Amino acid sequence: MEVGKQMLTDDKDYIQSVELAYLALMKGEIDEALEHCHAAAREKPLGLVHLYLLGLVSMVLKDIGRGIKFFEEGHRRAPNNKEFADALAALTARIGNMSDSIYYAKLSLVTDSDPDLAKYAPSEFEELERNLEHAGVSTYYVDATISYHERNYLECVDLCGKELVVHPDNAECHQLMGRAWTQIHEYDEAVNSLARAAELMPDEPENFRYLGDALMASGRLAEADGIYQDGIQKHPEDVELRNRLIDASAFAAEDVRKSGLGQLTLLSELLTDKTLERPARQLAPIHGDTRFIIGFLINEAVLNDSLSFVESLFRGRDNVRTKFIVYQQYSQPYAGTVTLRQLVDDWRLAYDVDDPTLDLILRNDRLSVLIDLCGSRPGHRQQVLRRKPAPSTLHWLGFPYAPLSATTDGILADTFVGEALSADGLDVPVVSLGEGMVGYGGGSVELETGGENLAPASAHGAATYGAYLDMVRLSESASLWASVLHAAPEARLLLGANGEVYPGTKASIDQLFSDLGVVDRVVVPDADDPTTGRPGFLAAIDILLEARHVSNPSLMCDALWMGVPVVAPVGKRPSSQIARSVLDAAGKSDWIGFDDVETVQIAVDLGADAERLNTLRRTLRTDIQASPLCNEREFAERFLKTLEEFAAARA
Repeated sequence: MEVGKQMLTDDKDYIQSVELAYLALMKGEIDEALEHCHAAAREKPLGLVHLYLLGLVSMVLKDIGRGIKFFEEGHRRAPNNKEFADALAALTARIGNMSDSIYYAKLSLVTDSDPDLAKYAPSEFEELERNLEHAGVSTYYVDATISYHERNYLECVDLCGKELVVHPDNAECHQLMGRAWTQIHEYDEAVNSLARAAELMPDEPENFRYLGDALMASGRLAEADGIYQDGIQKHPEDVELRNRLIDASAFAAEDVRKSGLGQLTLLSELLTDKTLERPARQLAPIHGDTRFIIGFLINEAVLNDSLSFVESLFRGRDNVRTKFIVYQQYSQPYAGTVTLRQLVDDWRLAYDVDDPTLDLILRNDRLSVLIDLCGSRPGHRQQVLRRKPAPSTLHWLGFPYAPLSATTDGILADTFVGEALSADGLDVPVVSLGEGMVGYGGGSVELETGGENLAPASAHGAATYGAYLDMVRLSESASLWASVLHAAPEARLLLGANGEVYPGTKASIDQLFSDLGVVDRVVVPDADDPTTGRPGFLAAIDILLEARHVSNPSLMCDALWMGVPVVAPVGKRPSSQIARSVLDAAGKSDWIGFDDVETVQIAVDLGADAERLNTLRRTLRTDIQASPLCNEREFAERFLKTLEEFAAARA
């Protein structure tokens, strides 16, 4: 018997121990994972799988040195095994030993994969392997890849530039550079790099995705739509391209939007045709819990957009009646995770779990309802949801759209959003939450108010309007905001709350507002300006102006909490109705404009009344605290009752 082929089908105890170890590891139960690994070692001292899992445990514990020792021992026992070579390539790169990393990466190309190990291999090993394959004699690209995953995007760009001097036709390097440029909002540079990658790798669907993403983020919606469409024509089986087109449709012109929504049916058919690699097994229940068990699939995009709403629901819930389990679909550390973990019963690390295993974990948790907050955005698990791992799956918050007809049994929405969804003719039930789409507990942003807490207009002599600095929203709402400035000639517009603005983006903004005739009254903050962050931004503005089609409800609520009135244009699209939902629940529906003319008038009237702005600065928080928007327990109870009734109707 070969040393590397020791996992026999009759080794039931060993197999059971390593599978239990892996499940525990995925749940974040490290002590339990170690116990099962040690049990496996006692059952088969020369086994390979428990060594591999011990290496993964060491990675989770950030003990890279110990992890390398476990993988090295596995490599010693099975020198022709690909999984150990991949692991060593990844970990030696992480500690900066690039010569060893390249050696092991090259070795993995000529070694054999062991299926008993491959199913446990993290995706980052495969990604690094692909990267290193093209590194040649240069380590710049390897270092660039590491920098990207550590979110050091400027360093990544610099290293990619050095790599391209050595290997100018390295397509993966052009792609990585373009993705890094996108992350720091230098969109023209991103488009150039990604277009070059597409030239060098015309058959790779991901090039269409990344290029379309960069165009989308820059506000070039029509071009992005065209790239996604071209990609779908060449790669009709690519699920992610259809997801991108669906998301882009929320911001696009009406004819383009309808075309995007048409992808929902096609995506549903595509997902239906695809199955998991193996049927899911049902484990025996591991608990006797009689509570109503709700699972939440959460990705980083949801936390960026809706953290305060998720927190509010978790805080307001009835712990006696409910059990909350979160399935984390993001790998990078996120500050909001710490608070959320304290508010739920269980937290599963699911971002690196393959589809069959996640399907198994979900079924084993015996959920009453699974809430999908990912939709079609990165981190989604559409293939798993298509297998119906819970009795009911509902979508909440992940707007603008998710492939609902394919992966969910309904969408949770309030009256306003629900009516708009129904009007769009989507083939999915709207599960009504009644009056109010979200609950808000406040406190996500705190300002040093001091003194009399006067509105900025008192110091400037005219209103300072504010808008979220996002090129997509700018492209579809800049004309509306410019109309406000034309009607209020002494006022100015501050764009902020979204981090540092790089030169390329600022140039695009200047050109946009120059064409609209108001560039001299539009302020874009410098890198060290406090208005690039949310607290400083809200402190500096009198009135927040929302976008036409897709609002930012989290920023809206924080603005109201800080005494800043919000003016929101509300059209017929479901994504714009969320702004209406927030203002109605806050008791401020008189700040809703149902067309551009009404929106401009509301904004101008508010801006002209300095005394009212000062009063709102002092009293608005108290007002919304007494409103349904800030009644966390009421919203959580309504949310739970809706789920219970839906589950009972389907039982």
